[in-house]
Amino acid sequence: HIDARHQLLPLVFAEMEMCYYISAARQAPGPGTARGVRTVLVEAWESGTFEAVRSSLAGRYGEFRAEDHLFAGQDARYTSARDYQAKVYATVHADMTEALVAGGTSPVKAALETLRALRDTLRLAIEFKGLSLTSHVDFQLNIHSRFARLVAGPPAFRSQQLLALVDAGVLSLPFGPSPELRPADGGRILVRSTRLDQPFEVEVDRLIRAHLDLPSISRSTNPLFTNLVRRGRARPLDFDGTPVGSIDLTEDFHPRDVNGRPEERLWVFGVLSEGVRYFTLYI
Repeated sequence: HIDARHQLLPLVFAEMEMCYYISAARQAPGPGTARGVRTVLVEAWESGTFEAVRSSLAGRYGEFRAEDHLFAGQDARYTSARDYQAKVYATVHADMTEALVAGGTSPVKAALETLRALRDTLRLAIEFKGLSLTSHVDFQLNIHSRFARLVAGPPAFRSQQLLALVDAGVLSLPFGPSPELRPADGGRILVRSTRLDQPFEVEVDRLIRAHLDLPSISRSTNPLFTNLVRRGRARPLDFDGTPVGSIDLTEDFHPRDVNGRPEERLWVFGVLSEGVRYFTLYI
């Protein structure tokens, strides 16, 4: 089994950083500049000097660290609600600015697009339980959605609308990461920050759960899938007896029954297979 964070991501990050510096060099004066940068980076990777060469290129073309984009804000703490909102605003604004670079020539966006180009390669490595149990859980909780955010996030126009609503005082982002929810008097809901140095809380009348859980047949309300599970003709994906959601499929897309045998007259494709397969949610 593969550990995605420690075995795959370093390779992905190197590809993204190569793409950034090659794209930046393509806009520099002088024939063959981009080709020369590519050659230098490939040789550096093969010789184990990639980080040193990358740092040297950063002085010429600007710093780009793929890891900082994928895991932006993961362990950050914030002093206050105002601090958090300002940093979220700045992040969205920076991304929007890159998206609006004339001619679509942003080296940052070119680097992020590498994740799309590598999607099928990653599938070959991680689908159908290619990851260890620990890495599978980590990928589902901490990595999978970050790929989606960078590759298939909202169009720039939506970012402009979001920032305009903040500027107009219609929308605020005060709670910080991972706020907690508690019932309050009168059927209201208390929303309280958990990672702000200066805590912030407010009671609200309505709460909209704007988050899509990964699909799982064990939670499905669809009568077809409910009956397949009840009759033992389909089961959740598991790692040595530990269920992890999704649906257990063979590599021919047949669901496995409760005894692990393939149901050869059934096939499962698309969103429901997310978890045993990956990136099906884009379509």
